[in-house]
Amino acid sequence: MFEIQFTPIIIALLCGVCVCFFYLLLGFRHYVSSVGRAASADNTAKETDDTQLPGVSVIVCAEDDARNLETLLPAILDQDYPAPFEVIVVNDGALPSTKEVIARLEERYSNLYMTFTPLESRSLSRRKLALTLGIKAARHEVVVLTTGNTRILSDKWLRLMARHFGQGKEVVIGYAAPVAAIDPDSEEAVKEPWKRLHAFDTVRTAVEYLSWGLAGRPYRATCHNLAYRRSVFFRNKGFSRTLHLKYGDDDMFVNEVASGANTVVEISQGAIVEVPEMQPQPAHKVSKLRYGYT
Repeated sequence: MFEIQFTPIIIALLCGVCVCFFYLLLGFRHYVSSVGRAASADNTAKETDDTQLPGVSVIVCAEDDARNLETLLPAILDQDYPAPFEVIVVNDGALPSTKEVIARLEERYSNLYMTFTPLESRSLSRRKLALTLGIKAARHEVVVLTTGNTRILSDKWLRLMARHFGQGKEVVIGYAAPVAAIDPDSEEAVKEPWKRLHAFDTVRTAVEYLSWGLAGRPYRATCHNLAYRRSVFFRNKGFSRTLHLKYGDDDMFVNEVASGANTVVEISQGAIVEVPEMQPQPAHKVSKLRYGYT
């Protein structure tokens, strides 16, 4: 007969499986429930009075994203937002393809601007440099951050992200949903093995930090969908505490400045953005390594 010998290694593995099972059954279920309730409340919340909406500067960090900027920028510039707002594209490396897209769109939109990070820059973190340049160039107190590879799904996105600043909040954490990109050659979604596993882990991570933010203990955010006041940025002296780290421009910054009193999580349907990935599995692995290292 086949017999199983319960060695210390096997016992340890079984214990690990049991811990994961109870975590998924109890802990993760609690996180999902809290986020679900908050999403329902945000979806049914009354619209903010237009007079309470602040002026906003949307900062788009772009790096070789010319193809996506063709659709992303009009989606932002055509937002249903009654208060003054501008869009500042920080062109990392001043790529000619991005400059051409901006030049065409500037003829249609007077509130679109571009700056760039020089190629010869030796900054340890080019993204920290890009954000600092964009925030210093912003004309409005509230800055909403996103990236050149993001998709805006609703014309209410800017209104939903900015409505909390009229209530005295200083940081707004949004959600960015990872999706498989469309292959431009075949016009079909990119298929990859193990995509369900890393997709689940990505959603699990987001549900955890969103639920903790809802519980009044924010510690993390995403660079694709985040807003805060310029005064918070300058009061914290920007990224001065984490200049020695190549990454962590959003996670570490939110960890430093966010609290239960000054931060709100916005997860209504219209405030969610999408982040397409041509290679979701490698991108997820790199993201995990960067976050773990930071």
